Amino acid sequence: MPVTLPGRLTIIERSGRNGRFCVGNLVTELGEFVVKDSTLDQYGQGTYAGRFVIARIYPKTYTFQNRLFIDIVATLDELVIDVDGVQEGKVETPPPASEPDPIEDSAKSTPSPSPAPASSKSTIEQPTVPTAEIAADSTDTEVSIDARLITLFGAEQAKSVTDRHPIKLDPAVDRALFRSQIQFLKDLGYRWQPVDQTWQPKS
Repeated sequence: MPVTLPGRLTIIERSGRNGRFCVGNLVTELGEFVVKDSTLDQYGQGTYAGRFVIARIYPKTYTFQNRLFIDIVATLDELVIDVDGVQEGKVETPPPASEPDPIEDSAKSTPSPSPAPASSKSTIEQPTVPTAEIAADSTDTEVSIDARLITLFGAEQAKSVTDRHPIKLDPAVDRALFRSQIQFLKDLGYRWQPVDQTWQPKS
């Protein structure tokens, strides 16, 4: 059962082979935990006070650069950041520099899918519609949306980006895709608002 606790989350940026990512150190009255949820990739480095809905707590061991590490990891269902609880910038006590990219970490723990049995039915693949054709089959407004926007966000949210509306991303998507969405919004001048949990266009 999820538990909601007040606390302070220190987020630090890392750089890996897959680009920038963020990890966190959550301090609550229940204890101190490592947080590696993909939603942290939206945040800037700093300290964030608020209420945190913890869905799961578990120990995790991993090796990195020939060293063994043991973390007590907390998985978050929700973050509710206090209005005056944001302190972005340099952190005083960053986590250890030896931090693997969560994308690579999850890839190691995910078993490779078993090959599908060979049969006449299983080898028939449904044709995929190129992004450009999807845009052409959409409304006139959607036709003007860049094909890459539709690939990254889907037609509906791509239109919101084009219209410069606030954007709320879904951190449950593939983490590499999630990072690409974040970078794309930054390149367009969007800025992450941790209290509102949305990306706001530059005014």
